[in-house]
Amino acid sequence: MFPSGTKEVFAIWTYTNMRPGLLVRREWDMNGEAWLVREEPWDFAHYGADGTVDDVSVYDLDFGLLPGVYDLRLSIEGVPQSQGRFVIAAWGTETARSPDGRRIARIKQPGTLVVQEVDGSRREFEVAREIADVAWFPDSRHIVFSEYDRSEQMGSRGTIGLMYDLWLFDPDSEEKTQLGGGDLSLHRPFPSPDGRYLAAVGGSGWGDACLFDLRLVVLRLSPSLRPNEVYTLNDFAEMPDTSFDHFTAIYPQDVFLVWPCRAAGRSLPNLPDRA
Repeated sequence: MFPSGTKEVFAIWTYTNMRPGLLVRREWDMNGEAWLVREEPWDFAHYGADGTVDDVSVYDLDFGLLPGVYDLRLSIEGVPQSQGRFVIAAWGTETARSPDGRRIARIKQPGTLVVQEVDGSRREFEVAREIADVAWFPDSRHIVFSEYDRSEQMGSRGTIGLMYDLWLFDPDSEEKTQLGGGDLSLHRPFPSPDGRYLAAVGGSGWGDACLFDLRLVVLRLSPSLRPNEVYTLNDFAEMPDTSFDHFTAIYPQDVFLVWPCRAAGRSLPNLPDRA
């Protein structure tokens, strides 16, 4: 898993018993759909019969790879050999690129959001006291960001009392709407590919022994991108108990949030096939 803004990812594999002219095919999918195909005869003069391929990559050196789940299938003469997967997260502490690739949002600390268009023009918006992280909705129009609330924070370095407010922002209309605040304390926002849900990490991150103030929260959004239902892990079927007094509670600490292209098994009530 790689953070938002990653510009290049290498696919590395070892091989043996290769011969000149063997047809090698690399098929890349992004979010479950065909994205890039490379098919070419084996370059025996360059690679030889045995060794390691370490110079094949996918990249966007200008803006960074689009957020999503990337799958690679490798075959030789039509025979599948191996496959791999990596994820580009949709959120980052400094930079996020819109899904259509035409806009980049950057955090200009402490609380200014910079939006750069594909033609190079840029606008700055003072939207918060201090921005924690930022992500784009699939429509490439709306931005979701979290704002630090340090009013109850104890000490300048710890996270005790640290809270977050979650906001929706439209840079075209400059409309700003709060999605979550107070005890929810939502940050690391990650919209689903269809824009109907928003996953986020809740809590301050403060921990003591086996207990942490961290949890996974999912917002079900209305067509106007307003939250109308809130889910936590305990609302999912067949998930571990995450109540505060349960010793084996699981917390979303130091992980990336990933939306699969298709829901597998039981999930949120009325969850669509693509979520």
